[in-house]
Amino acid sequence: MSLARLSRRAAILLAVGAAYYGAGKLGLSLAFVNASATAVWPPAGIALAALLLLGNSVWPAILVGAFLVNLTTAGTVATSIAIASGNTLEGLLGAYLVRRFASGARVFEQPQDILKLAGLVGISTMVSATIGVSSLVLGGLARGPALGSTWLTWWLGDSAGVLVVGAPLILWGQSASLEAARRVFLEAALLAVAVVFSGLIVFSDLFGVTHSNYPLQFLCLPTLLWAAFRFTPRETATALLAIFGIAVWGTVHGAGPFGPYDPRESLLLLQAFMMVTAVAVLSLAAAVNESKRTAQQIRHMNLGLEQRVSDATRRLRATNEELRNQIRERERASKDLERSESRLREAQQVARIGSWEWDIGRNSVWWSEQLYEIFGLHPAEFGASYEAYLERIHPEDREVAHATVQNALRDRKAYTVEHRIVRPDGRILHIFSRGRVVCDPSGIPIRMLGTGQDMSERLRMEEERAALLRQQIARHEAEQANEFKDELLATLSHELRNPLNAILGWARLLRDGDLDATEKRRGIDAINRNADLQSQLILDLLDHSRITAGRLELRPQLVGLGPVLEQAAEAVRPAARARQITVETRLETPGACVWGDPHRLQQVTANLLANAVRFIPEGGHVEVSLTREAESAVMRFADDGPGIDPALLPHIFESFRRGNGAPARRQSGLGLGLAIVRRLVELHGGTVTAGNRPGGGAVFEVRLQLAGTRAEVPIEVEEVREAATPINGSLDGLRVLLVDDDHDTGEVLRLMLDGHGASLEVTRSCAEALACFDLCRPNLIISDIGLPDGDGYELMKRVRSRPADAGGTVAAIALTAYARPEDASAAIRCGYQVHVAKPFEGVQLMRIIRDLTRPAPLRT
Repeated sequence: MSLARLSRRAAILLAVGAAYYGAGKLGLSLAFVNASATAVWPPAGIALAALLLLGNSVWPAILVGAFLVNLTTAGTVATSIAIASGNTLEGLLGAYLVRRFASGARVFEQPQDILKLAGLVGISTMVSATIGVSSLVLGGLARGPALGSTWLTWWLGDSAGVLVVGAPLILWGQSASLEAARRVFLEAALLAVAVVFSGLIVFSDLFGVTHSNYPLQFLCLPTLLWAAFRFTPRETATALLAIFGIAVWGTVHGAGPFGPYDPRESLLLLQAFMMVTAVAVLSLAAAVNESKRTAQQIRHMNLGLEQRVSDATRRLRATNEELRNQIRERERASKDLERSESRLREAQQVARIGSWEWDIGRNSVWWSEQLYEIFGLHPAEFGASYEAYLERIHPEDREVAHATVQNALRDRKAYTVEHRIVRPDGRILHIFSRGRVVCDPSGIPIRMLGTGQDMSERLRMEEERAALLRQQIARHEAEQANEFKDELLATLSHELRNPLNAILGWARLLRDGDLDATEKRRGIDAINRNADLQSQLILDLLDHSRITAGRLELRPQLVGLGPVLEQAAEAVRPAARARQITVETRLETPGACVWGDPHRLQQVTANLLANAVRFIPEGGHVEVSLTREAESAVMRFADDGPGIDPALLPHIFESFRRGNGAPARRQSGLGLGLAIVRRLVELHGGTVTAGNRPGGGAVFEVRLQLAGTRAEVPIEVEEVREAATPINGSLDGLRVLLVDDDHDTGEVLRLMLDGHGASLEVTRSCAEALACFDLCRPNLIISDIGLPDGDGYELMKRVRSRPADAGGTVAAIALTAYARPEDASAAIRCGYQVHVAKPFEGVQLMRIIRDLTRPAPLRT
């Protein structure tokens, strides 16, 4: 059972137990014959209502409530347990009997069930009275001649409680809606006033009425009859309960028709009166209510009968109308038949279709008017034979048309054929002809009939449509080219600004002269490294431009591939060692030579090796091999990285292909390296292929034609610079979170912010930034847009989605090489206050940071 159901169950038990306990304390406060026996016992009605409405599972609440009310009023623990057990058994027996013999919780809907209820209640309450009196005798709390009086008081109190208190509870428990009473609100209000007024007149001294000689208790009956006739049993039971409450109060205070008697006798008389009144009035209310329901059902049945009669009448009318329509349809059909041929002729004329028939035996051909019009002939000009028809077909199509007809005659099948005809005026039309063979009973063809349609206009429209489609395709390709150009410009801007940002940052720090020797060295190395990167990007663009324009010149000479591969491997080893990547060379034919440009071949091998090192994870392995296959030298570059996306593999050597054009990226570059490799290899007469290894990783193969000699040619290689190391600003106490996967940008910002008293936390990805955000709770976020696992736009949306007390209003700067106006607008829309393009000016950035993080002035 779920926690919610357990909580609801516990609440129900607690409410039933509390209601039983409260009502019990009220009832025992009116006990006169014995402290545990009272003539007013509302809990009996509460117990029966709870068991009928909520089920027998609420008996523990009744048991505990009865035990506590007896224990806290009079008696011992033993007698309290016995009395509580009797009360619980009374409720369970009463609920069983009512369900078994009197319709259960719907007992108040039929008068006979109410009469049964009165008898069943009398039986069930005997259990509680008997067990209770017996427990009092055994506990020494009751004895002598008063036992009979105690048992009677107990029995009548419980019976009245069930009938007077239980009835409204059961009825209200089944329906708490006030819709019916709301429709007669004024009458309901008057009834309530009348109930209270009549109760006070009869059972109190508030109006100075003397009751000694008059049976004024019957003055309550008109009000109760009003409720029974005008309202439901629920409102009637409620009125009974209200009068009962007033009557008990007045009788206890010695007022009313039963007040002058002994207190116990007065309450017993009152209970007897109320029980009889309740049974009579509730039975009357049930009968009236049943009568109302029956009348309503009769009204519904009458309405349904009227509706069925109306439907039958409507169907009969519809049938008659349908018969009349059929008669009219027959009349119209004869007229339509007369017009059908005319319409057919009109339709054939519009569709440019004519019909024909060929009597094979007599070789006689019949054409419709439309067919003569299509062929441009007058009937007198047509020989009306099969041969005359063939003469009108274009000479180039005549043989095909004749063969089609003959095949149809031989196979006794229908046919279709397209051919051209030549009209007398010289126009050539395209005709779509179809026909079928009609045979005699012995299967010999005797006739052919069919249609001919002029398709010239449709073919012309199809040609126009095809031309329009070609224009649309060309327009779409132009739009795609524009989109590609915009994306290329954005990527080019990003890739050029990133290294330029680091160069300018370190250069300005070096210019200010606040760095020690180690930091200066790191700055110089960073400038050199990023300058080389930017230079390579520019060189790639120039090479690609030369190759595309066909202006790239090779200076061929005899080149040894072994030294080329060795020097390329040595060039990438520093970068590989920094990431614990091993580069292994395996040269089976180290003396293999080819005719080619040594610098361009060096560019090919260096590019493929650098790609392998850049794209595999730390601790990976790259293997370079040189083998000979027939008359070709084969250079293989294999790695154990993640391999190439199968969707990208067919386009891997295309220009500007990077796998994803969005700001989210995993590797930098313009996507030109492999395109240049392919063109350079092709210019050397070779081939280059890419694929994925079965065990994981990528492999590139370069095949070049051997030169037929094993001479080795030394090749000059550009010097490979060692990796640069980082260097080291009055924003005291400011906590800044930087999100940028560019190491040099982080180093420059760290030195600038440290010099101004601020602290900087550097993260490389969206996930790392969000985790660090919760730990350091920064005052400012500075974020790039292009990140390894997402983009800065999504990162800022997630930050802004947080509440203010969780950092959702933190100041934010977009520091990015995406520098187009639309990039700045996108950054501001997603939550950044400022967009700063790389490379940035340090003084300007510090001023922006101060403006964003300066506390707002206090308002007075």
